[in-house]
Amino acid sequence: MLEGLDGATVFQPLSTGITFALTEKAPGDKIPLITAGYGRSESADGGVFKWNFPLAGTYWVAGDVIIQDIAKKVGGADKLKGKHIALVYHDSPFGKEAIPILRTPSLRKRMACWLYEGMLLFGVVFIAGYLFGTLSQTKHAMNNRHGLQAFLFLVFAIYFTWLWSKGQTLAMKTW
Repeated sequence: MLEGLDGATVFQPLSTGITFALTEKAPGDKIPLITAGYGRSESADGGVFKWNFPLAGTYWVAGDVIIQDIAKKVGGADKLKGKHIALVYHDSPFGKEAIPILRTPSLRKRMACWLYEGMLLFGVVFIAGYLFGTLSQTKHAMNNRHGLQAFLFLVFAIYFTWLWSKGQTLAMKTW
């Protein structure tokens, strides 16, 4: 050890169970955790666990890759409809972590997502409409109505294109 330096610079637990246990302690200890293909899926988002660094993905990434590979082998994802895919897992919290990616969300959850998307879009429309009205000096809602519709169409296109290019909309991330 170098003179005056002590403690770990970085820690690689080499175990999902140990990673789960250390995830909550890492910020207090200020020691980064390096995980290679295991650990908590939320650690892929650096804002959730700032001291976890998954180098080779997570169980969710692995599950997604497996499904994509199966779809490729059968000739496309549309050919998976009606087929059953089994996930053999270790009976522990970290072994079960990939299960949600294989489940179709319930109708209730999808409708809640749809409602949440509507609430988000209400805010987007409100701000965009206010901006359009202010910038175009529109004094009555029926004046320049077609311009507002075109502007909102453009705003929606940008909103959905930007979010879908990142994989999903904000509401879709909730499920």
